[in-house]
Amino acid sequence: MESKINILHLEDQESDAILIKSLITKGFKDVNYHFVDDEAGFLKVLKEEKIDVILSDYQLPDFSGMDALLVVKQHYQHIPFIFVTGKMGEDAAIESLLNGATDYVLKAKPERLVPAIKRVLYEAELRQDRIASNIALRDSEERYRNLVENISDVIFELDSQGQIKYVSPVIQKIMGYKPEELVGDNFIRVVNEGDKKFVSDQFSDLCKDIETVNEYRCITRTGDLCWVRVSVKAIFEGEKFVGGSGILSDITRRKHDEEALLKEQYLMQTLMNNIPDHLYFKDLESRFMRISKSNNESFRLKDSSEAIGKTDFDFFTEEHARAAFLDEQEIILTGKPLIKEERETWSDRPDTWALSTKLPLRDQDGKIIGTFGISRDISDRKRFEQELLKAKEKAEASDRLKTAFIRNISHEILTPLHGILGFGPMLSDPSLSPDQKEEFLAMVNASSERLIMTINNIMDISLIVSGNQELKISSFSPWVLMNDIHQKFQQACAEKKLAFVFPGESEPDNLQINSDHEILRKILNHLVGNAVKFTDHGTVTLGYEKLDQAMEFFVADTGIGMNMEIQNRIYEPFMQNEVDINRTHEGNGLGLSIAKGFIELLGGRIWVESIKDVGSTFRFTVPLIDTI
Repeated sequence: MESKINILHLEDQESDAILIKSLITKGFKDVNYHFVDDEAGFLKVLKEEKIDVILSDYQLPDFSGMDALLVVKQHYQHIPFIFVTGKMGEDAAIESLLNGATDYVLKAKPERLVPAIKRVLYEAELRQDRIASNIALRDSEERYRNLVENISDVIFELDSQGQIKYVSPVIQKIMGYKPEELVGDNFIRVVNEGDKKFVSDQFSDLCKDIETVNEYRCITRTGDLCWVRVSVKAIFEGEKFVGGSGILSDITRRKHDEEALLKEQYLMQTLMNNIPDHLYFKDLESRFMRISKSNNESFRLKDSSEAIGKTDFDFFTEEHARAAFLDEQEIILTGKPLIKEERETWSDRPDTWALSTKLPLRDQDGKIIGTFGISRDISDRKRFEQELLKAKEKAEASDRLKTAFIRNISHEILTPLHGILGFGPMLSDPSLSPDQKEEFLAMVNASSERLIMTINNIMDISLIVSGNQELKISSFSPWVLMNDIHQKFQQACAEKKLAFVFPGESEPDNLQINSDHEILRKILNHLVGNAVKFTDHGTVTLGYEKLDQAMEFFVADTGIGMNMEIQNRIYEPFMQNEVDINRTHEGNGLGLSIAKGFIELLGGRIWVESIKDVGSTFRFTVPLIDTI
């Protein structure tokens, strides 16, 4: 072997190549390292340089490690070929060795690389020496034995029957047997029962001059199992098969590591496939490297591998994806984990909520190489919280309504009662003049009507809320009804010097509609009553219009009007434009609630057009019923 070693390395990840080159330069004093990442570069170096060892990744984009191995097997059989890969299953490893690879080293176990290179270089040297002269090798047997007894692997020789002719002393360290205990015996004796066939098949290949590499379990002197890797080469004298020579390596630790790795991979895969939360790993640019099955399902992908290389921008809208990206970059910069509730915005479905825990992803040296995290869907919890908030607001509103009810009803009941109880007894006073009695009687009558109206309103709202209000459909003239309402409120408008306009008053029509006459009368009474109450000057207008499938009624005024905030609340029970106890306008606050409830009971709807300090127009529709 020359003092300077020429190593060709086929690898598509420059960072991995830098690491491997560093390991090699530390392990060898003088080395030429050739790094290539494609087929053209690989073939060019093989043609121009005298390569001693080839290192290759197993999986490459366009020119795989197996492709490279086939090239070497066909044209450069003398060059040892070692796979240096991050992921390689046992089946793939055995297949590669059967196809001519000399060894394989996992990137997760970089400490094996330099010893593996030294060993294959040594094996190559032995192979070349054997090819040059098997006789010269036997003549220098003592020198050869002194050499092999100082390496960690076992050197052995077999006769034509498969009996052991020589085995180096290292066998005792691996299996506990002294060399003399095995010489003259078949190696199959110490092989585990289930693996004996592999030994028989390997010897059969040896007789056919097929160089093979097998891995199987052996039984040590103490009865324990150990894993060995056996590489054997046939020896011929002319065309006569006379035996073979080979190398036996203890790979027990490697097997245990592989088993542990497989177990870890199984546990990880089990976790990734079954965890209900979303688990993911990302690189430094926030690109997905791996996601859990639940995450895959949330992204609506057929397979989780479809997410590799993509980012949140491929699945979420800009709003969430940008926020998540900035969070992850902050974690990469500071190394600090993050726990937060996130609103996930999607382009193809309603927003969701997640409780996310994000952490820095570090390599074996502690360097941050990305992020990983777990997100739990808390959309149901968020909806529940919103429902609780709405329930709380509703309960608070209910409390306010109860307070308003007590305040308004007590006021609306006590006030007329005070009038009745105050002026009623005075009517029997003989000293009162006829005018005074008439005035007091009018006050008692007004208070009585107000008390009756309050009680009727309470009864109406109770029936509406409980769903016990029944409809009594009949045929009647809307003009007659509107005219009655107009006549009823003429006096009240005159007292406030308001113009009360009913445009159709002088032109009665013959229109008949089917509806609940009494309920419609109550609706108009409340609307007109409110208009008169809240209008201090100007006009109150009453009207109706027949539409295709409904009647539309309206009551307009030039009163105090309402801003938009008040318009959104006016149909709530006991709510008036002014809500403090010293109201300017009397009333129990039930009128619009009753009107709205009755209108909806009839199948119609009500709306208002209002401007503060200008006036309001209430409109409502009532569906036309064909038959009574």
